[in-house]
Amino acid sequence: MKLALLVTGAYGTGKTSVVEELAQRLEDASLSYGAIGLDWLMWFDAGLADEQQEQVFLANLATVTGNYVHAGAERLLLAGAVADQASLDAIRGVLPMPLHVVRLILPLARIEA
Repeated sequence: MKLALLVTGAYGTGKTSVVEELAQRLEDASLSYGAIGLDWLMWFDAGLADEQQEQVFLANLATVTGNYVHAGAERLLLAGAVADQASLDAIRGVLPMPLHVVRLILPLARIEA
């Protein structure tokens, strides 16, 4: 069954570390996957308005996930902060498979440590 998992939360909660660990476990089990840090797909400055930047990010996400699925990945692991429901819905809308979401929550003192 194809599925995507988004690990989200505030900056510094360990989203990328969790995705790295999950990716290693899938690899150890010889299960096909692709892992993506969402920050890298939206890290650019071309003088665009926020809405236009989001469209570029979503196009990047659709292309990369599509390439992974075309190559045989049946699971996608995504790490990234998602600001609101509209952003989550937009991400869900471009993915080629169902999305499950895990939100990491840590006390501020732990994040700052």
